[in-house]
Amino acid sequence: IMRKSHSRCPKWLIVEINGERYMMQFIPKEFELLKDLKVNDTITIKSRSAGLSDNHPYLILSSDYIVHDNKVLFERDLSKNNGC
Repeated sequence: IMRKSHSRCPKWLIVEINGERYMMQFIPKEFELLKDLKVNDTITIKSRSAGLSDNHPYLILSSDYIVHDNKVLFERDLSKNNGC
């Protein structure tokens, strides 16, 4: 987990899936929900999209849903998108 010093900056979760690393971006309030995760914890991720950025070393996954030890840690409210 990489943490930025400024409280308004996005927070990043680096995950490894089948030997490949990916990044997931969160606002600080969302990232707080993941504070109990430890290095090498196994989580389940549901992501509907991914994107590349020249400014980041890994593919960036959307973070729609994260589960750890059968407990939902994060679930994005997709109803705000009006089906988009």
